[in-house]
Amino acid sequence: MASISGNSRARRCRRRLRAWSNSTRASSPPQPDGRFGSAPAAGVCEPGPPVNRPRSAVAAETEAFAGGPGELPADAVAVGRVSGAWGVRGGFRVTPFNDPRDSVLIGQLRWWLRGRAGCSVLEIEQARPHGAEIVATAAGLDDRERAQALKGCEVLVSRAAFPDTEPDEVYWVDLIGCAVRNPAGEPLGVVAAVDEFGAHPVLRLDTLDEAGRPGASRLIPFVPERILEIDLARRKILADWELDY
Repeated sequence: MASISGNSRARRCRRRLRAWSNSTRASSPPQPDGRFGSAPAAGVCEPGPPVNRPRSAVAAETEAFAGGPGELPADAVAVGRVSGAWGVRGGFRVTPFNDPRDSVLIGQLRWWLRGRAGCSVLEIEQARPHGAEIVATAAGLDDRERAQALKGCEVLVSRAAFPDTEPDEVYWVDLIGCAVRNPAGEPLGVVAAVDEFGAHPVLRLDTLDEAGRPGASRLIPFVPERILEIDLARRKILADWELDY
């Protein structure tokens, strides 16, 4: 079972994709993230062009942040992990928690890194998909040794920076904490995570027993046949599911 973290968003697709992520790591607290389309279908994504910014402009604009300590924003979401250096001039590789062509890291100008030594913030000059990874360069990071030292760090971005969703899509991270009921009005639990079993995502719910104590987790397939309605404004989900399933 893999707990989902990171984001997933179909970019420049010829047909709608049900985007997903398969990371076994999560932000703290665990915050699965991704999108769910009401009409999942196979399709072909065309990655967008790399995001380039003049090094001098980045350095002048964000000198105080370049590679320095950085406090995580309250809505930070882990979307990948640094896998090592790339090249000899300070480039580095990131393994995203979803398809690199769909990652919100492409286009984000500020990434937060979290490792054993604490948190730091990087101002990104360039980021582009490269095979199963994303390769990037950042202001103030200009040699391989320093880039390699980032290996293992989580990469986080602000949830507020995520691209807008389509009317029938939702980021998985936004489902965490939603109360789930069935059409009969029976409470099924509260979303604690979105797990990936291969065939389809599954909502994992925290439940309470009759005495109000934590009960066994409840799993509900995250498919259109079972998830009837998602109301993020009211933090509610309507599911075709029974208490004794």
